[in-house]
Amino acid sequence: MLSARAFDGHFGATLDYIRSHPDAPEWSPWAPYASSDAGWTSPPIFPGPYVFAVQGRDAQGVVEEELDESRNVRRVRVRYRTGGPILEVTGI
Repeated sequence: MLSARAFDGHFGATLDYIRSHPDAPEWSPWAPYASSDAGWTSPPIFPGPYVFAVQGRDAQGVVEEELDESRNVRRVRVRYRTGGPILEVTGI
């Protein structure tokens, strides 16, 4: 999940950065979907706009390159909550 603050709050510019920097440090390590290692938990995040994107990788290591808001990208707006918001994504 990447904050859109660095891109003046623009979701499109944030997504363009994600698309053009596939090895950016914001990506978490790969984990098989159906394993006990599957999942990701954000550190506590600050209120504001974010882009959350997920990519798939097949058994041969080929990464799904398309990032599409109708399938694997979501715009997220974090509102203030006591203790800091946390996003947790888990596999099956």
